[in-house]
Amino acid sequence: MLAYGAVLIVEIIKSNLAVLPYTVGERRPEGVTVEFDSPLTSPTANAVLANSITMTPGTITVAVDGSRLTVHCLAPAFAEGLGSSVFVRRLLKMEKILKGEKS
Repeated sequence: MLAYGAVLIVEIIKSNLAVLPYTVGERRPEGVTVEFDSPLTSPTANAVLANSITMTPGTITVAVDGSRLTVHCLAPAFAEGLGSSVFVRRLLKMEKILKGEKS
């Protein structure tokens, strides 16, 4: 859990830097909405993923339907790899640990 919190803080900082040109620069947002299926099996893990995406600047989770997430992104680049992000990888590891599986 602590490692996940540390990853979240790092991703928030990186995202703040990525959003900076849109807030103080001359870049204009090209908002996109994407849907993807989360590989996570737990409703709790999917809720943590959705909240982590929302807490990261430049993205907001607008809907969760089971394991299907709909995310609005400030720019198309922010949508790349959402389904295989560091959040997903960490949460998959946490699910395995909680189920008693070996990594």
